Amino acid sequence: MTVNALAPGGPANTRMIPATEVADRSTLIQPEGHDRAIVWLMSPRSDGVTGRRIIAKEWDAARLTSESAEKVGTPAGW
Repeated sequence: MTVNALAPGGPANTRMIPATEVADRSTLIQPEGHDRAIVWLMSPRSDGVTGRRIIAKEWDAARLTSESAEKVGTPAGW
């Protein structure tokens, strides 16, 4: 089994933050920012990667060309 956590990395532009709380919603992390990390997690390239906490706003797919997939994110546990 593979278990990883994908977090936005700050307040995200979702219905969890009421419209009245933030005047300029463009300052929030946009949900589309998760797309690349989600696609990678669903791909065979992430096979064997487990127990990781991945921050969407810090996602850098280019880094995967120089580092092993096992170094993505940080350990999910403390």
